[in-house]
Amino acid sequence: MKEQLETLRLFSIKNRGEVEKQQRLGGNVACFYCVEFIPASEVSRYCLDENRQETTAICPRCSVDAILVTRITKKTLQELHDRYFSPE
Repeated sequence: MKEQLETLRLFSIKNRGEVEKQQRLGGNVACFYCVEFIPASEVSRYCLDENRQETTAICPRCSVDAILVTRITKKTLQELHDRYFSPE
């Protein structure tokens, strides 16, 4: 399960194209920091990557770069949150 969570987490990086696709389709994204599903249309800010390109979506609710554009359950969002944001 640890490897599956890491694979999912990688989808939160350099995801602008996928977020914009969901915006055109009127779909949702998910944030594994605030553990919420959010209309993609609400995403408007992006982090800079190593080439100073705005490529990684920032959650409009919690301002963390933990946005996923994939089918995911609330349970899995919580597991991602617990793994990457909860103190051990």
